[in-house]
Amino acid sequence: MLCTLPIAIVGYAVIANTADPRVAYGMTFLMATGLYSSVPPVLGWLANNSAGHYKRATAAALQLAIANCGGFVTVFIYPKVQGPQYHKGHTIILSLLTAGWFLIFFNVLYVAKINRDKAQGKHDLYAGSGDDREPGFKLVM
Repeated sequence: MLCTLPIAIVGYAVIANTADPRVAYGMTFLMATGLYSSVPPVLGWLANNSAGHYKRATAAALQLAIANCGGFVTVFIYPKVQGPQYHKGHTIILSLLTAGWFLIFFNVLYVAKINRDKAQGKHDLYAGSGDDREPGFKLVM
């Protein structure tokens, strides 16, 4: 995701600031490539970092439910009056993608810290818990 989201970020940055329809059309390929290639890793990452079947199922359901709210939000950030360039809507998505990239980056650092703490025995009190707090459960980065 840290490698694919920048592709979408570049696409949205250019399309939000160009009036040339040929350039905008070309940027839709970058936008789609970056966005659609980032979805499967999100689902896999969440499932692999949630232990216990109830927790994993609940996390996956919440992730998909929240992600599907994007269609509802789109109606409000891409009003017809802004067309055909939709500068404001593209800028909002660009901001969300950039924030998402940083949040993913910080989450990778956090996961690395948790794994280091587990290796140092700081999570030994959770031994036998049967979930992702278990000292032997290594989170995926």
